[in-house]
Amino acid sequence: CLVRGKKLGLVGFGENALETAKLAFGLGMEILYYKRNRASEEEEQGVGARFVPTLQELVQRADIISIHVPYNSSTEKMFDQKILSQMKADSFLISGSRGGIVDENALFKVLSEKKIAGAALDVHRWEPVPADCPLLDLENIIWTTHNGGGAGEFLLQECRDVLANIALVDQGERPEYSVVHFA
Repeated sequence: CLVRGKKLGLVGFGENALETAKLAFGLGMEILYYKRNRASEEEEQGVGARFVPTLQELVQRADIISIHVPYNSSTEKMFDQKILSQMKADSFLISGSRGGIVDENALFKVLSEKKIAGAALDVHRWEPVPADCPLLDLENIIWTTHNGGGAGEFLLQECRDVLANIALVDQGERPEYSVVHFA
């Protein structure tokens, strides 16, 4: 297994990060994590996770960084030029969080200069991704739409719901689900 013995650095240690840790632990990875408040001993022991007190230390030690924090004013551009440049040259960055957490200009710089090995993003700061985004031209980045981790049956149901709403609106009716308020 290519990841056995590698260090996975989790940024955040909530529900999604814990599930990621379980999978990685099962593959023989060493689990490190950083978050504002240390998790319980029970949570740590369940996946053999070790707390790292600073983000800087985590990115310097981990082979793979996986981001699992919410987007807010304290996490905006959390992964800026300073943090990204402290990652190991052969490390990878994975983000399934919100787009604003990674400074995309800084990410472009470290990826294009081969300062890190690669990145996988499930999100972009702006959706849809602008056609002139320089990250689109790089070969050491993978991008999915923000449903990359969704289970097939849930994605299928989501598509059914969207199509049902379109049919309701087409018939002049109010949609069952909406993201805007209809008067």
